[in-house]
Amino acid sequence: MHRKNFAVEPIADPSICVGGKANQQYRFTVLTDGLLRYEWAEDGKFENRASTFAVNRNLPKPEFRVKESPSSLEIITKRFHLLYNKEVFTPRGLSVTVKGAFSSHASIWRYGESDSDELGVQGTADMGGTARTLDESNGPIPLGPGVVRIQILGSLIYVVNHLHQPQASAYISRDK
Repeated sequence: MHRKNFAVEPIADPSICVGGKANQQYRFTVLTDGLLRYEWAEDGKFENRASTFAVNRNLPKPEFRVKESPSSLEIITKRFHLLYNKEVFTPRGLSVTVKGAFSSHASIWRYGESDSDELGVQGTADMGGTARTLDESNGPIPLGPGVVRIQILGSLIYVVNHLHQPQASAYISRDK
């Protein structure tokens, strides 16, 4: 069987990273004007290996600006506006408003909020994760949370812990 290998460039240009410096437990990577990667590392060591949704983070620098004070951070692009209180991620402390949406309520994503569809039905917005195998399954199988949502904000995707290591030489460890 032929295996397709592709270029892996998981380390982002430092100019598109906000945070992640000494004594900071958060890091945001502005991958495009509508795609943001966010991380929290209690030990301040961030993940730099390729993940399922980000094998290449070495992208052209998008236009964005940062407003920062000792207790708050804002990242603004033409497609979203992030507000963060520089503390552990919570629904009150980390939110993103997607610009150009139809309603102000549906346009705000808050970290950790439970999923619900446009009618407020709990658990229906998340389309579910994947199963490792369908061997010996007979009917429905339980799926964990996924990264695809029915309520599309169009600008956000959060990183999952599926890391790629296609070759030993492509392995990049966490920050030290």
